[in-house]
Amino acid sequence: SGTTNNLNSVHFTCSDTGFVGGNKTKLKTTDGGNTWVSLPTGSYDELKSVDFLTDSIGYAVSFKCTNCPTGSDYFGIINKTLDGGTSWTSLTLTVNFPLNSVFFTDLSNGCIVGDGGKIFITNDGGSVWTLKSSDDTLVFLNSICYPYSDIGYTAGSFLGYKILKTTDGGNSWNLLKSGLNKNLYSLCFTSQNTGYLTGSDNGLANSSNFILKTTNGGNNWAEHRFLANTGIGSINIKDDRHFGAICFPDDNTGYVVGDFIIKTTDGGNTWKSQSFKNVNLNAITRENTIFTLFAVGDSGAILKSSDDGVTWSVLNSGTTKNLNSIFFSSGSDIFVAGDSGTVLRSTDLGTTWSHINSGTSFNLNCISQNNQDNFYNFFVFGDYGTIRQTTDAGNTWIVH
Repeated sequence: SGTTNNLNSVHFTCSDTGFVGGNKTKLKTTDGGNTWVSLPTGSYDELKSVDFLTDSIGYAVSFKCTNCPTGSDYFGIINKTLDGGTSWTSLTLTVNFPLNSVFFTDLSNGCIVGDGGKIFITNDGGSVWTLKSSDDTLVFLNSICYPYSDIGYTAGSFLGYKILKTTDGGNSWNLLKSGLNKNLYSLCFTSQNTGYLTGSDNGLANSSNFILKTTNGGNNWAEHRFLANTGIGSINIKDDRHFGAICFPDDNTGYVVGDFIIKTTDGGNTWKSQSFKNVNLNAITRENTIFTLFAVGDSGAILKSSDDGVTWSVLNSGTTKNLNSIFFSSGSDIFVAGDSGTVLRSTDLGTTWSHINSGTSFNLNCISQNNQDNFYNFFVFGDYGTIRQTTDAGNTWIVH
């Protein structure tokens, strides 16, 4: 990738053109990730969110800290590009707090949320931004989602938490839910009325993680709690083969992994759990045609279910490294990525595993298929800006 900085965010506008952002870093590819070009970074310290409407037009929100790490003088920054990231213009919205998430519904209308409960909207592509929320130093808004052009949701927390909704494109926001002692992280609406939100308790003796779900546009939220000290990652309920701590292969069936596996068959209304002693799981995926699930985790853990999660067996991975990501390539072919450059492959649905030399000793955090026409063309992403691609199932690697 040409950088050793941490990479935090990725956005592809099509199969060839993609953008990556992170700590003092912007990267771009125009050939499906074969090569990456460093883009001008401007004056920010940390890129938090990026949103591209076309291959040319995109927005990035970030923050800069002038007296860090001992000080706390933060400044939020919004930049816009009209030429695919070659040059960036700082828009007239520089504020003294971090900006955390940006979402544009079309070329003119966009919204930004940040610390202090701030919400800004634009109706002219970012030339002018208007504050649409009052100061609230108790809430840092972390996530924003617009399932429709006029209907949007945002959520966040700090000393207190809030969930807000707009039905007029961001001009006004209604409070859906608020309170204390909760951290809210990632928000995703799959339709106008159905949405999910991950969170955890804050400051409670017996704290635990939870998922909130609404089916009526945020008027009511059902809370599903899980075991203490278990991590729940960000939510993405769009891809039939989503790789991560949460996986919804269809509208009703979903899985969450931590130091347990939980499953829902009714869209999250009820969950059944199965614990595994001394196993922390990091990712789960499902092969939909044969209803087979695999979960990977710390210390080389690989679990398999051949009956859609009813029962699980522990497989011998041949490694004690933490395993972080997994995907089905095709049929019975499976690939896994993990710490210390670990890449594993099974060609017999997990019965045996072979080690693939990835050419790096850095931790690999994500493995993702690049071309559905070539099952063996995929990327691994990892620490210190590591990006490697193979087009032949790991026999050779291209360093980006």
